[in-house]
Amino acid sequence: MTLLSTMPVVRSLDIFVTKSGDVLRAEGLPVRTPIPGAPPGEFSVHVDLTITGGWGKYEGAYGTMEFDGLGHTLAVPPTTELIYKGTVCGPNIKANEN
Repeated sequence: MTLLSTMPVVRSLDIFVTKSGDVLRAEGLPVRTPIPGAPPGEFSVHVDLTITGGWGKYEGAYGTMEFDGLGHTLAVPPTTELIYKGTVCGPNIKANEN
């Protein structure tokens, strides 16, 4: 994930690359919320993503995804644990295909 803009509206660019070299591109609006009672630098993370295309089998792709997780910004190195969910459609994407 790369940030496309910062405050007041944060936007992200998420790029997914498969083993076969296909690329899926999405843009999102990430929200980080400090976790009450947790050490400084601990956040819950949520992002709503809009699929904006890609390359290879993801050329012309569209859809939505979201991810939720935890960010540990003061860890060395900083880490984030995320779970992605969503639907990706397009002219080159077939059901039940990895």
